[in-house]
Amino acid sequence: MPKKRTREARSDDTYNARRRFIRRAMSALNKSKDTVGVTSDRYRLIAQEYTLKAANLYERSANIKRKGDFDVLAREFNVNVKEFTLDRDTSEKEKEKRRTLVEESKQLVAPEHATKEERTAHRREQEARAILNSPVGSRIYAGTVDIWATPKFENGELKMRKSQEDINASIMDYYGVSSMMDVIELLQSQLGDALFADPESVEKYDLVSLSITKGLMNA
Repeated sequence: MPKKRTREARSDDTYNARRRFIRRAMSALNKSKDTVGVTSDRYRLIAQEYTLKAANLYERSANIKRKGDFDVLAREFNVNVKEFTLDRDTSEKEKEKRRTLVEESKQLVAPEHATKEERTAHRREQEARAILNSPVGSRIYAGTVDIWATPKFENGELKMRKSQEDINASIMDYYGVSSMMDVIELLQSQLGDALFADPESVEKYDLVSLSITKGLMNA
């Protein structure tokens, strides 16, 4: 019996995590359709990232409703869930990946008693995280490497910025803002559509990251 309950609890955790990602993906997709230009592109990228995370939480035996929200998202972003699904007997690496996604999904939910302003800030933080973990994030980090790769001194000791949290803090400090979404919006205003265009394109990666670096040099 304990083993059965453990499997059921694990299944419930995976289901709930998948639903969180799907709800956020649908919300972002709807916003992308209600906005235009680069803002629309930004919401579309966020929706796609959440869709891919949800896809990674399906098992091959899952019965996906053909008219459900995930099917809408899968069609929108040309996602074949069979390419992402997990077998029940997966490797430890894949199990850890699923556990990480489950925990990440919980971060999407703002604290229960948060104010409206706090909920907005929390949502923006999570959306920024989705962008930064996408190919567009790679462009941003590559373009700002001169900021965060520079060693820093603490208490007379030379230290390298290694964690993403440290890197983000360095970038925010340079731009004089309080969130990574503020950074993304600044770059969005400077680069326009190019920031989110063709996320998988190596050519666009080089072009955008170089443009960001040039912006630092001209600041």
